[in-house]
Amino acid sequence: MCNRKKEDLDEKLHLESIYDIITFFTEKEIEKIKASAKVDNYDNPLKDIICYDRSQSTSNVYDDRSAMIFKTNKAFEIVKRTNIDWLNSKKNQFFSNDYAEVSSLLGEIRALAEIYTNLYREIPIGKSRLECVPTSTKATPDFRLIDEDYYGEEYTIDFEVFTKTPDKTSQKGIDLGESVTKIKGTEHKITTRFSSHRPFSTEKRESETNKHGADLRHIIHLFTQIKSKDKQFIDEHINVLWIDMQDKTISHYGSFLSFAFPTKIREASFLSSALWHAFYGKQGMIILHEMFQGEHNTYRTAKLEHDGRFYLTDNKTDFVVFSFPRKTIVFENPDSDKKIPERFRESLTYLLHFNSVESRIDFPKGSLEKLIRNDVDNLSNLYDYLKERDDWEE
Repeated sequence: MCNRKKEDLDEKLHLESIYDIITFFTEKEIEKIKASAKVDNYDNPLKDIICYDRSQSTSNVYDDRSAMIFKTNKAFEIVKRTNIDWLNSKKNQFFSNDYAEVSSLLGEIRALAEIYTNLYREIPIGKSRLECVPTSTKATPDFRLIDEDYYGEEYTIDFEVFTKTPDKTSQKGIDLGESVTKIKGTEHKITTRFSSHRPFSTEKRESETNKHGADLRHIIHLFTQIKSKDKQFIDEHINVLWIDMQDKTISHYGSFLSFAFPTKIREASFLSSALWHAFYGKQGMIILHEMFQGEHNTYRTAKLEHDGRFYLTDNKTDFVVFSFPRKTIVFENPDSDKKIPERFRESLTYLLHFNSVESRIDFPKGSLEKLIRNDVDNLSNLYDYLKERDDWEE
């Protein structure tokens, strides 16, 4: 009886937490979402939110999932209030059989709400305005913010939103072969088959001996290439790539992806940041992936095969925002010669859960170059120390 009461209370609390989501749909539409079949082994992302079962999650994922659901519900409330026409125009996408399409729309709604709440200045006088850019045959950004700096000079910011989900082929394991071990004193043998689950990349090279380090290298490459052609951006505007990292399919990799320091210590070993290297890395940099402790510590490493996104010759991205359930990280392009208004830089620090320690922006003015130089110097010193202390497997 007590368990039943608790279940009823949990359900009531959950329905309250998604009130603004479910009131956007009719009862018939809600039932349609609940009845939708799995696609690529995953439920419709909106169904997963509506039918979320708190008891089925580990504590860390529970916190992230709860935070994501709270932010999504709040985003629906804000967008319903400020731009219901745009939201209504997107409604049919929620019933799509394409998992990535639904997840991307949720990412756009969360981003639009965040931009409206913390970057847009809703004032009756002046030129500040926020637009949802209509889609067309020509590549366009998702949102456009036009504002004035402290001196009355107008500037334009374009936002392109990308929601990270695994691609279909990456759900399959990659066969890495098998090993056969004979049991002493018997004729029996044990055959062990190895496979690698790579949630973001399935590239495999014949010459690859270090699958682990190479896998991290591929993840770095993937983040470098997100919207890499920048066709939706205009050179004269300030261009922001907004990467939503709140999809359920990557929630279990949060500890692996949600840090932006160049390296962090995990289980007594150093791990390179996929995010930092994807945007600030330089070709030839060593990527630390895994350390094996024993008589001699051995590091598995790989080398970055390309420069980070900000240093590519055709890059038009000036800022990248990583939006996690409980953290927001902002990177600024140190190689840009654009005049960035201080008002906009300052407003970035108002983003929900903004992490000033892991972010790399030129605020206060003049600090970005020093931050990146310190990052690179610290990495170089770390590599020298580890090479002297441990075995090095590249």
